[in-house]
Amino acid sequence: MPPSSLRVVYAFAREMHPKTSDVFIQYGTAGFRTKANLLEHVVYRMGLLAVLRSRVKNGRTIGMMITASHNLEPDNGVKLIDPDGEMLEQSWEEIATRLANVSDNDLESTTGEIIKEVNADMSLKASVFIGMDTRYTSPRLAAAAVHGVIALKGTPKEFGIKIPVAGNYNTRLYVDGANGVGGKKLNIIRKTLEASGGSGTCALPETELLKGCDVTHLRMGLFR
Repeated sequence: MPPSSLRVVYAFAREMHPKTSDVFIQYGTAGFRTKANLLEHVVYRMGLLAVLRSRVKNGRTIGMMITASHNLEPDNGVKLIDPDGEMLEQSWEEIATRLANVSDNDLESTTGEIIKEVNADMSLKASVFIGMDTRYTSPRLAAAAVHGVIALKGTPKEFGIKIPVAGNYNTRLYVDGANGVGGKKLNIIRKTLEASGGSGTCALPETELLKGCDVTHLRMGLFR
């Protein structure tokens, strides 16, 4: 990809996802996580970074998840997932932070610098999978991610709403679905287990975040 083609990186930023805040944001273990109204330009730029990461990994798929897990409704976040399901390599966290915080005017040149630093072969195909939780701000942020991928000629694939859940199993399964979409999907799991002879209970508190779906305090016991 010749340097002149990086102009589209700036064009997308200026016209669709401009940086409107000087608040510094840092990539950590959970990715970027803050008020959703500060994130649109960040998620767009992480779409760019996901393409570069895919090319450094010889075209393997990089994941992007739009979620703030247990955070309250006004928040959202984005994190990148390496091809084997691992967290983004730690050395790339500084790169993500730098890319997220530069001005729009410096975005094109900074992207070019990062391409050279990580030795990304821009002739390779790049694949990025994008998922999100059910926060009302997630579709807009997912669209920004798609634009970032397209700006560097990567191939995005949107999976819509996915479940950020964690659990463990012995004779009883307890699942904490966070402030995501676990509730509705876990009812499907319950029905499947009941069909095979198990039994279960599911408690879904009604909150403003996700009516009938918020699972901040969800505990679903499934046992035989």
